[in-house]
Amino acid sequence: MGREKIVGTIKVGEEPFFEVVDMGDANLEIRFVYEPERALRLPKKLVTSLTQILKAYDGRRRHPRYAYSEEAMIEAGDNRVRILGRISNISESGVFVETLAGLPHGSEVLIKIPPKKTMVHARALVRGVRSGVGMGLEFTNIAPRSRPKLAELLKGCGQHSVS
Repeated sequence: MGREKIVGTIKVGEEPFFEVVDMGDANLEIRFVYEPERALRLPKKLVTSLTQILKAYDGRRRHPRYAYSEEAMIEAGDNRVRILGRISNISESGVFVETLAGLPHGSEVLIKIPPKKTMVHARALVRGVRSGVGMGLEFTNIAPRSRPKLAELLKGCGQHSVS
């Protein structure tokens, strides 16, 4: 894992509110800045909503990510490797699949969401690996019959989220 680097601070008035941290592995993290002696008192619902919106924004991404939980089957190496995992977020351009197994960065895979009665069937590239956590996959070729199903699925997700 690379070095953490604060790439921005979001302030309310003159006080720091959130820090945007580059984790060095193609991930940004949003941290709530809290100083008990100088705390801002805001409704929990507002803080939760702001956190979700800020986490969803990452200028390096083409599409917003949405919270989504569903099983997925990843196949690699001409179906010699099969990995069952659970999607934690999805976008028009990819997914993050939680799994203890990992494939090398750049691996070409086939993903089926869900494994049985597949709605979304696509080719993808492994774009990010978090050891023991999961893999970020970028869709490279979505099956024509899967495109409207993916659009419908995204429309139903609603809230932005990044895990």
